[in-house]
Amino acid sequence: MYKSQEIAEQIRKEALNKNILLKDMCKDLGISVNTLSNMKRCMPSIETLAGIANYLGCSLEELIGLKEKAPTARKSLYTKLDRLSEKELEQFEKYLDFLLSQK
Repeated sequence: MYKSQEIAEQIRKEALNKNILLKDMCKDLGISVNTLSNMKRCMPSIETLAGIANYLGCSLEELIGLKEKAPTARKSLYTKLDRLSEKELEQFEKYLDFLLSQK
């Protein structure tokens, strides 16, 4: 069983680690700051949790504690990949395919 209070704490930790203010996240997502405060008593919708996970750059599974976080090296790579343009991503994917074909 998932405890909404633990999920709220995980949201706070993820935001803190990424220097994201909860009030800014809530504003950007169009949810009330009270949504997080109310998590001590009730679980928000899956859509809200998925939006928060996406905003924080983590999986929903990580956010609710179902799955361990990706290793730091992967997180770093994911963060860098998010900054690439579509064209740069295509080039990176081709290079990655080439590297993997050499094994």
